[in-house]
Amino acid sequence: MKLSVGEIEKDNKFRARVQSENQVYAERKTPFPEYSTYQGYLDVRNGPKKVWRRRYFVLSNNFLLCGTTEHCEELEKVIPLEGTNLASTITNSDTTFELKMRNRQLQFRAGSPQMCKTYIGIVYMRYKYVLTTKIELLFKYVKKEMVFFYLFLKTLGTSEGQNSKVVAAKHRVTGNECAIKIVEKRSCDQKALRSEIQILKQLDHKSIVKLLDLFENKKYLYIVMEKCEGGELFDQIANLDGDHYSEEDCCHVMHQLASGVKYMHGRGIVHRDLKPENILCVRKNSIKTIKIADFGISKMVKPNELMKTMVGTLSYTAPEILENKKYDYRVDYWSIGVIMFILLCGYPPFYGDTDADIQRSIRRENVEYDEDDWQHVSQDTLELVKGLLDKNPHKRKTVDDVLKLTWKVSSTKNAFRVAHSKFKQTVQKRKLLHRLSNPFDKGYKRETRDEMVIFLLYTHPLFILLN
Repeated sequence: MKLSVGEIEKDNKFRARVQSENQVYAERKTPFPEYSTYQGYLDVRNGPKKVWRRRYFVLSNNFLLCGTTEHCEELEKVIPLEGTNLASTITNSDTTFELKMRNRQLQFRAGSPQMCKTYIGIVYMRYKYVLTTKIELLFKYVKKEMVFFYLFLKTLGTSEGQNSKVVAAKHRVTGNECAIKIVEKRSCDQKALRSEIQILKQLDHKSIVKLLDLFENKKYLYIVMEKCEGGELFDQIANLDGDHYSEEDCCHVMHQLASGVKYMHGRGIVHRDLKPENILCVRKNSIKTIKIADFGISKMVKPNELMKTMVGTLSYTAPEILENKKYDYRVDYWSIGVIMFILLCGYPPFYGDTDADIQRSIRRENVEYDEDDWQHVSQDTLELVKGLLDKNPHKRKTVDDVLKLTWKVSSTKNAFRVAHSKFKQTVQKRKLLHRLSNPFDKGYKRETRDEMVIFLLYTHPLFILLN
């Protein structure tokens, strides 16, 4: 049957509308995390006399996430499982269980006894909550220690205060490797630790270290995270051959860093301590994939909220923090600028003989861009670095500028070989200073003497011998 012109036009409009709707639906993001412990539909109610409501639940990172359906656009509620007791609820029922919280209780009804048993078993084994005697009998064979799930392999690092360490581990069932941060609760900053955990629970981005699991006993807290085998970014770059380190590599690293920071800021989280030690490479001998780590002094803020706490690591700290002014998320842009400066020319933008000299340099002195050290870098890239290191936070370039930048990789290998040589010297001196240093400025939290600040010592005989 032949269609008229009007019918064809009407049909085309209909097809375009359907295609547009399908595209919108495809781009719609689910509020549920990509990876979870368990998920499925349950009936839920607030008490014995309330009406059951059908909802979709996802168990992830000590949270029970609730939505109207598995395709919902936003969460209806988030139920924290910490401090919650798990119990059977209805006599002679094998499909119901109850979560008892401080101020309320929720009853759940599964579609089958097996599904109910699965939920109870996972919560009991993973989160070790109190069960009634009846349910405990079902799981009396379960070991509640963390070693039941993970096999420790080797120590990856230890904190300076010796109150925490990171070990490589492997899941006993899946065989997946991970990194576990073991923290001695009695000797750590409990508030900062719990803040870090709460922030990690909210983050799910390819450029941010992912929280996989949490365990706790009377003495230790175990934070299970994905493993980054390559270690710190700067160490990895220092080990690369000169021919494999270019402006294009810097571009790739900075795009990932900017993407992760933009994601955090979009969720009201300011890192406040972006530095080389907190940027990890996923694989050995490669800087293709990096992830942001260590959210110990990060801050969750409301829109337009300002901060005033003196935190950070000196060489990467924005001038408004050092001047004891109120500040916002733009302090992270400054830190990105410092990291980018070092990646491109091989040494830090601010230096001095003492910490007071370094602070003065950051607050008052203009950054010097030596022509010989920057001739291999494109003009667009140079302007971006200058914009990120603008002392006026309101004029400072942003992560969007990093993400939008068109990189012009026209640098010569010889020029970047020189920058890479200086970069290696910087990393070596950072490590030596780290061993010789003492804590600085009591006003700062949890930092040691900064690791990459004394550029003037490059000519010291000791460093010449080391190199």
